[in-house]
Formats: sequence, structure tokens, C-alpha cells
Amino acid sequence: MKQFDSSGVRLVEPFVGGGIISLSAAFENLAHEIVMVERDEEVAAVWQTILNDQNAWLADRILHFDLNYENARQVIEKVDKSWEEVAFTTILKNRILHGGILAIILSNCFAW
Repeated sequence: MKQFDSSGVRLVEPFVGGGIISLSAAFENLAHEIVMVERDEEVAAVWQTILNDQNAWLADRILHFDLNYENARQVIEKVDKSWEEVAFTTILKNRILHGGILAIILSNCFAW
């Protein structure tokens, strides 16, 4: 691999999710260009926020969030959210909902 020339390599990671393939390739300089593709808008919001100028806002929001039932409920139930707020909500739901599974939330009930 030490002789590998990544200058013309474009890596496309469909269904990026946690992004381990893209991140590993970036850190190891295995591709000149990396395209992260995510169909789930909530997961895409996380990556857009992390990879743009709002990453400091997201980190601060996570670090200073007072996690309790009422605060979590308010964040999750808020309707009009910025892209960054969608990212934070996605991370919050991933941490507190049953098993971190985001696909199905029955009857808007928390499973904690």
C-alpha cells in the first residue's frame, strides 16, 4: 500500500451511515475525492453539519445539553428545525431511543 497512488481515485460510499469507510479512506489518504451518499435525511443532516462550518455549534450543543425527559421530548417534538437542529435531534434520538434504532418510533413514545 505504500506505493499506492490515490491521486485519481474517487471513493463513493453509498448508505454512508457512520461513515467508517469514507473516514478511514480520508485518514489513510486512499482517495483523492470522497463522496458520502446517504438517503436518510436525518443521517445526512448529521454529516452535513459535521463537515461544514456548524460543527462547532453541534459539538457545543451536545456538550452542554441538559439531558432529561422533558428537554429530550421538547427537542424531538419541535417541528420547524434548521438543518443543524435536525442533526442534533438525530444524535439525541440515536442515544436515547431503544437500541439507538431510528427507523420506527411507535406512537411518538419514548422507549427509555
